Amino acid sequence: MTISAYGAAFQDAVNDPGLRPAPGTPLDHAAREVLEMAGAYARDGMNFLAKGDPVNALAAFAYGAAWLDAGSRLGLFDRTDSLSPVREGEEVPPQYVSLLHDKTTRYRGMLTRALAAVADAPDPSSPLRAASEAFLARAREALEEGNGCLARARPLPALSWYAYGHGWLDAGVRTGILSIRGDRSLFAVEVP
Repeated sequence: MTISAYGAAFQDAVNDPGLRPAPGTPLDHAAREVLEMAGAYARDGMNFLAKGDPVNALAAFAYGAAWLDAGSRLGLFDRTDSLSPVREGEEVPPQYVSLLHDKTTRYRGMLTRALAAVADAPDPSSPLRAASEAFLARAREALEEGNGCLARARPLPALSWYAYGHGWLDAGVRTGILSIRGDRSLFAVEVP
């Protein structure tokens, strides 16, 4: 799938996520917050794409798509399809090759540090504990997928996986499924 096709599929999902929670409930608030974050990254990605910047576009799409997938996993949206990262990289314009390598390295480090900085938030007896474990597993899987892409000299898909994994962690923190036990600056939350 090309970056533009991935972005279009993501934008379609943002436009019609199928909100499920009853209006005014805490879950409705969480769903709207997740959708707001996803929408912001869909717009950012489309703006980057319009400027001819596939690197930042893909990172924005993958990060935002993770928010939607995480919200669906929690039952906040009535979606069954996943927006997993692109698995094949397309050629990036020469002027973006350096950015791609820098951003991929930076996102790999951020995801690695973010995984070390979070923990399950719900009590072990809570039914939400399984969700927190799934969020952590998905982020670890994204790190492994990204590392595998890098090992095969495929930095664009690697970046996609790293951004996607970090999006799962950010969504988990924002919805209360995960708690921050380390560096708060790695997450899309206010630093107290």
